[in-house]
This record gives sequence, structure tokens and C-alpha cells, in this order.
Amino acid sequence: MFNQRLAAINTELTEKNAELERISRLDHLTQTFNRIQTDSDLEREISRSHRYERPFSIVFVDIDHFKRINDTHGHQTGDQVLKDFAKLVQKKLRENDVFGRWGGEEFVLLCPETDGEGARDLAEKLRATIANHTFSSGVSVTASFGVAQLRTTEDRESLIKRTDEALYKAKSDGRNAVRVA
Repeated sequence: MFNQRLAAINTELTEKNAELERISRLDHLTQTFNRIQTDSDLEREISRSHRYERPFSIVFVDIDHFKRINDTHGHQTGDQVLKDFAKLVQKKLRENDVFGRWGGEEFVLLCPETDGEGARDLAEKLRATIANHTFSSGVSVTASFGVAQLRTTEDRESLIKRTDEALYKAKSDGRNAVRVA
């Protein structure tokens, strides 16, 4: 009897630990990787790229005029758009790509073994898919993309800065665009 109870407690503990592990890595709303997990993956991929001299690119994705969705349709609709947006993007990614919520309506896509041109092509496919999609709430959105390939001796901060500048350029050029650093 004691052994059965102990086995049941251990099973429950294992399940709870697995759930805690999942929660600690995922954004609760979009079920994409959260900022902590994405930062960790980014560090690992930069290190791997430098060590093996392999290409690595990142893409920042920002939903255009997201505040208007919340202001016009309400925060519940905005939340649903974020969830649907994340699912739509994840369906279009390659097996080794890492997609996470960077913050608010901004996401990051890590593209191991991908040069800037390949990341730009992927971003353009995603941009077109998003622009041509009507979300479950009946709302249509567009997104802007900033793309950068890691340079040979570049660090994380420089890569993020260049990618962010490319995203800002896409937004200042009218949005619904892809720009490469």
C-alpha cells in the first residue's frame, strides 16, 4: 500500500515538474517560446555559428498598428490575433527555426544554418502569408520584418541592434515590408 502511494506521488511530481518546465519556457498567451528561452537559444546559436563558422540569421517581426486592433476591437480580440498570428507563423517555419515572443506584438525568429538571403526569403514568404490571411476574429493585419545575418566576430548586442534598425526601416518605409541590415 505504501509503495503504491509513493509511486503515485512520484508520478504526480514528475508530471508537475514537466508542466513547470513547459511553463517556464513558453509565453502563456501565444504558446511560442518566451523571451527568456529565446534569449538562451539566441546565445547558443551565436556561439555555435562562431565556433563552426556556419551562417546564422535572425528576423524581428512586428505586427503593424497593433494598438489600433486593441483600441478598435478590444483586448480580447487583440489577444486572439496574437494567438492566431503565432500559430500561422509557426506552421510556415522550417524544422530548425526557433520562434518566440520578444515582447508585446513583437516576435523573433532564429534561423540557424541560414544566411541573410535565405532569412530574407523566409521573411518575405511570411510577410505575404500574413498580409493575405484573415484571422479568426475577422481582423486582417500586416507585419514588418527586420533581418540580419550574424557577422564573423559580431556579438549579440550588435546583431540585435542591426536587426532592430532593419525592422525600424521597414516600419518607416510604410510597414508590411522586409528590410535587411
